[in-house]
Amino acid sequence: MAWGFFKSIQKGLTKTREKFGRALSTILLADRKVDQDFLEELEAALIGADLGPRLAAELVKKIEKRYHAGKIEKAADIPSALKEELEAGLRQQELTLVEAET
Repeated sequence: MAWGFFKSIQKGLTKTREKFGRALSTILLADRKVDQDFLEELEAALIGADLGPRLAAELVKKIEKRYHAGKIEKAADIPSALKEELEAGLRQQELTLVEAET
């Protein structure tokens, strides 16, 4: 029973990862400048990749801050910035869970 549950989760995560990769590659295909239109497309792509509207909006807001701070210059800089933001969010969630357990 438990094995089937974990297989189901693994299958769902694989689909999400594939959607996420396709969505990003579509908007990052051309080496575009980051502007408001690009950020809106990025948010839509993240929502379409099953990240959900709240997380997508939060990630785009953080990407926009990085852009205005000069840390992101073009669309090709986005994947590594998204990875850093997602990892930071996961670390924060892990800390929250550990604090809740103690």
